[in-house]
Amino acid sequence: MDQSIEDRIRRAVEKGISARKKYYDSIGLPDEQELGSPSSHEEISALEAAIGKPLPPSYRRFLEMFNGWRMIDGGLDLLPVKDLLDGPRKQKISEWQKKMESCGDEVAARSLVIGVSSVTATKYLLDPEVIDPQGEWRFVQHHNGEEAEVASFLEWLEESVDEYDELASMNQDML
Repeated sequence: MDQSIEDRIRRAVEKGISARKKYYDSIGLPDEQELGSPSSHEEISALEAAIGKPLPPSYRRFLEMFNGWRMIDGGLDLLPVKDLLDGPRKQKISEWQKKMESCGDEVAARSLVIGVSSVTATKYLLDPEVIDPQGEWRFVQHHNGEEAEVASFLEWLEESVDEYDELASMNQDML
């Protein structure tokens, strides 16, 4: 396993938890962040079998380390593998993707939905059609269309720390 990916994920998660806590505190939102327990090799293999291809390396390693992150972005959760494979969230995601396909949104229809919000239409997607030489899939933030994109899950995870630090700082300046 590429140790640098694991180190980068660990740093981004540790800094991300802290930055989000500062931001949530600054807006009076209870900090209910929770990392999942590591996913098993069998669960990840089942997910890869279900989607028909290997997961991007950084996202796969994140699942092996944490398997989801509740409240990563306010009401949005990075889903654990079991939710990606089966259950009510999987059913809602499948229905949403069928709707997106009928609306002509090919990216939303084909992507792996890894994050969903309980309060908005926002979803986090990994696009299996845009893959870099390291095997990383493009990360897309989708809310009634593509809102933002970065080259990989790991890049997004690292950039989100800076975004939350900035938001917390702006709120502190307003006090």
